[in-house]
Amino acid sequence: MFDVWLSNEDRTLKNNNLLINPVDKRLFKLIPIDHGNVFNSSIINNKIFLINEDDSIMNSKLFSVFLQKHNKAYYVNLIEEVIKEFKHYVADCEKHKNTILRHVPATWHIDIKQKSILLDYLFSEAWINESIKQFKHFFTIKLNNK
Repeated sequence: MFDVWLSNEDRTLKNNNLLINPVDKRLFKLIPIDHGNVFNSSIINNKIFLINEDDSIMNSKLFSVFLQKHNKAYYVNLIEEVIKEFKHYVADCEKHKNTILRHVPATWHIDIKQKSILLDYLFSEAWINESIKQFKHFFTIKLNNK
């Protein structure tokens, strides 16, 4: 969900960019790494566009393995839980967007005005809703092909 929201093109079918940390025998923690292609590979004018299915980790073999453990009803509920948590985290990020703005790496070559426009766009209700819709779409495709 986070990658869809930030239009991260780094975690894809051929490049998971995830570390897997075993917490115990039955639980693993996924740690996303690499953010070099966030915001559509950092090519920003005044807005970003949604990533496509090929730019999503949900199109990877790793994600397909994840879908083998439970029935579809479980994943439908999981999608709703992820969206609920996502909205909570986005609201929390919005409260701290000035701090976030200061920490956007200079190597992304985004000036302050662009950063401000980008953050306003990321936190807009329209973009958040588009991101959720795209996430649901990707997940539904995978569930239907399970």
